[in-house]
Amino acid sequence: MTNKVNSLATAHLDAATILIDQVIPFQSNAKNKFNIITAALALSVLAIPEKARAACFTAADGVSIICDASSVQTTTVGTGPGLNNVNVNVLPSARIDTGELAAISLDSNADITLGNGAAVQNTTTAGSGSGLWGKGGNIIEFNDNTLLTVNKGAQVLALGRELAFENNAVHVHGSGNTIINHGLIHSAAGPAIRFESNTGINIVDNYGTISMSMPFKIVMDSEYTHTSIAIINRAGGEILGAILLGRGDTSVTLEAGSSINGSIFGGGGNNSLILDGMAGSSQALGFGTGYIRGFQTLTKNGAGEWSIPIDIDTFASGAPMALGINDGRLTLTGKNTNSGNTAISGGTLAAGAVNAFSPRSAYSVAPAGTMDLMGFDQSISHVTNAGAIKLNGSNGTELNITGDYVGDNGRVIFNAKLTGDAAYTDRLIIGGDTSGTTEVVVNNIGGRGRAIANVVELISVGGASDGDFKQAGRIVAGAYDYTLKRGAGAYAANWYLTRSTAAPRPVPGGPGTEMPGAGDQDNDGQGTGEAHFEPEEMIERPEDGAYAANLAAANTLFSAGLDTRPGTTAYIDPITGEQRTTSLWMINTGGHNRFTDGSGQLKTQGNRYVLQMGGDIGRWSSNSIDSFRLGVMGGYGRARSNTASRVSGYGAKGSVNGYSIGLYGTWHADAAGRSGLYIDGWTQYGWFDNTVAGQDLASENYTSKGFTASLESGYAFNVGEDPAKNATYHIQPKAQAIWMNVRANNHTETGGTQITGNGNGNIQTRLGIKAFMNACSERDKGKDRLFQPFIEANWVHNSKNFGSSLDDITINASGAANIGELKLGVNGRLNKNFNISGSVGQQVGNKGYSDTAGMLGIKYLF
Repeated sequence: MTNKVNSLATAHLDAATILIDQVIPFQSNAKNKFNIITAALALSVLAIPEKARAACFTAADGVSIICDASSVQTTTVGTGPGLNNVNVNVLPSARIDTGELAAISLDSNADITLGNGAAVQNTTTAGSGSGLWGKGGNIIEFNDNTLLTVNKGAQVLALGRELAFENNAVHVHGSGNTIINHGLIHSAAGPAIRFESNTGINIVDNYGTISMSMPFKIVMDSEYTHTSIAIINRAGGEILGAILLGRGDTSVTLEAGSSINGSIFGGGGNNSLILDGMAGSSQALGFGTGYIRGFQTLTKNGAGEWSIPIDIDTFASGAPMALGINDGRLTLTGKNTNSGNTAISGGTLAAGAVNAFSPRSAYSVAPAGTMDLMGFDQSISHVTNAGAIKLNGSNGTELNITGDYVGDNGRVIFNAKLTGDAAYTDRLIIGGDTSGTTEVVVNNIGGRGRAIANVVELISVGGASDGDFKQAGRIVAGAYDYTLKRGAGAYAANWYLTRSTAAPRPVPGGPGTEMPGAGDQDNDGQGTGEAHFEPEEMIERPEDGAYAANLAAANTLFSAGLDTRPGTTAYIDPITGEQRTTSLWMINTGGHNRFTDGSGQLKTQGNRYVLQMGGDIGRWSSNSIDSFRLGVMGGYGRARSNTASRVSGYGAKGSVNGYSIGLYGTWHADAAGRSGLYIDGWTQYGWFDNTVAGQDLASENYTSKGFTASLESGYAFNVGEDPAKNATYHIQPKAQAIWMNVRANNHTETGGTQITGNGNGNIQTRLGIKAFMNACSERDKGKDRLFQPFIEANWVHNSKNFGSSLDDITINASGAANIGELKLGVNGRLNKNFNISGSVGQQVGNKGYSDTAGMLGIKYLF
């Protein structure tokens, strides 16, 4: 017995003895399981507590009969045929117990309500009972257009042992009747509910329990009538026993969370089985020893989920079985053979096993509908697609359509792993003709290594290939963009993914006996038995350029020389006349750069801004002429880049935001005149947040961090002076080496591509010469003003190119190995406390590389 039946039986052990003969055990209300199992119970007495009493009287309105708890009602309420338009209200805790008689017997247009805790029962014995309708000793009987409401806690109990179909808990004549049950409707012998009518429709809406315990096991019956019946078993509802239906059209709705413990016989009408349920509900339609027969239509409604483990064609008893999905999700795990049409108007029809979809059914997918193969191969006959078909493979799934395919602006969604040794792609194989328009979406779900092929077959067509398959969104794998293209020549009927610019076309060399898609990407002409294709330009992703720009920016934003730190001229404290050793400086730098990748497909340009601040924390001299300075510095920088592909037309954006902190130290042989030798060095630690946002792709976020360090030296020669202009002239050869070791963390993109940065550990060397003049105008003499205009030319060399590896395919920025640089600027002292500097520089490299930078710096002495 189930827990619910046990609780029903033990609820009144203080007032009755219960005898249960269990013929076949059954399971009720198991979690997420819907069981249809034959069962039989023998229930001798189910009594009501003695405190419950009822006395029924006619209300003042003349049409209402009220039964209260004042005493037991022992005679039949109503006179049966001819008593129309009467309302019977059995109040809470009231009791009607009529022994051998019918308890409530009315005609048409009645309204019967049983309150919480109320009970209506009789105990008709074999051959003794007779209802007023002459159809046996039924408890409640009525005719057309009547509403019976059994509220929660109320009971309708036919407890007699009369083994006849006429002794029922509820006997319904006519049509237009509705039974709403939140309590218990039970029969010990005959069906709990029986219908007799040849016309119209009756409704049973069950939230509670409808049960019986006779050996025939029929809990609800309309076998010999033509009445149409709509049975709705709500979540939490139980129907304990079989349902035997007649020749009328019937619908049985099962909500997730309900149970029917018995078989369902649909009878001879046009019958529908409906699976329903709210969002978040989930249930499997289990069968045990029971079964469903005589239903020609299966419909999935509601936002919940159902699964069916057997062939739904058995529900139809030989007739064509039609399947309709309107909402939610229905998963088929049996091997189905139904021949009726399958219409997916909304929601999802999902496969839970190979060939779970019937090969005999024609499928139509509406705009709101989805067919989901869930990675299981399927073979079906005909498809009209205005919605979505998902193959959802994790190891290469095939949808084989043996007949025609009609695209009605729907889409087919493939999964592919286009890189690595275990690469695969889902495939659509169409044996018949294609027509209409279909969008194709390909999700790259990962893989690492080289691409499997330049060309991969995605869709093959055996008949007339008049359909148009259009790529929707980008298809990326590793370092490349793939495009969907129709084949050429002998393969013109098929559709391929290709990362090259040409249409798929075989060329002489190998026998090419296999279909393209398994083909080796190398065209060596040796004849491996695989299909070969003309090598063409591979389509690089613009994200390659964005990753390279981000890494380059993270390594160079805070990399500068001594001249970028303003206020390098000597000064005297305006009050004491002593040399001071502390200063605060700040620089603002902006720049714009351009570069291309090695193939020339990708063009990147970016802008940057840097704010750096610092100050000397120590200054000393060994001989009153030279000077040593030690300082700390920190900064904020950001860079933005845009990369565009001249081949695919797609673009990507990169961004870097980060901070640095570090130390610097400088030694000048001549602190005042700035002539002679100098040595400068610094080291910094930087950390950055990076983003790459590819067109039509998810944004990728990752971090980078690491150290940079510089060592710089030069020697300033005094080559002349002009006392009349208060000017001295200097030439300064100089050299600098910067170690750049900011590393980007390895990153896996949403689509599975694994990203590794290249170029960290680059050593950038700069060799050049600077010419500058220290001067002040005649009118500024004695005003502590000094200006140092300069011009500088450098050769810059980078030992490594910044770039990125996408699934082991490396794409680097080019043109930055050897760069020419020209810089113009001025350092100025406006007064004893305030220094200012500014410069503009231009770098030019190969393959269109260029960088323009401007700097403005201030230094305040205190």
